[in-house]
Amino acid sequence: MRVLDGLGIKYELRQYEVDPRDLSAETVAAKIGLPPEQLFKTLAVRGDRNGIFLAVISASEELDFKALARQTGDRKVDMLPLKEVQAATGYSPNPEPSERAAGDALSTR
Repeated sequence: MRVLDGLGIKYELRQYEVDPRDLSAETVAAKIGLPPEQLFKTLAVRGDRNGIFLAVISASEELDFKALARQTGDRKVDMLPLKEVQAATGYSPNPEPSERAAGDALSTR
C-alpha cells in the first residue's frame, strides 16, 4: 500500500471473512462484491534453477508454468508447497484461528 500511496494511485481496502478451506479468488471476489477480473492473486513458485518467485496474475486467469519458466530462466517451475510458503515469503497461507476472522483485498479505483 505504501507503493500505491507513493505513486498517488487511489485504492480501496476491503475486509472479508476468511474460510481457510476456500481461498479461491472467485470466493474472495464474491465476498467483497467485485468481479474476479478486478482482483489479482499472488502465487509462490520455485524454479529448478533460480529459486523462488512470486507471480501476480489476474484472479480470473491460470498461471502458465512454461511461460513463467522461460521468463525466469528455469527449465520448469512448480507451485511452492503450502508448508514452505511462510518461511519463504513471510505470508501465512494457514493463519492462526485468531487471524482467520478477516482478510484484506485491494481494489484500485
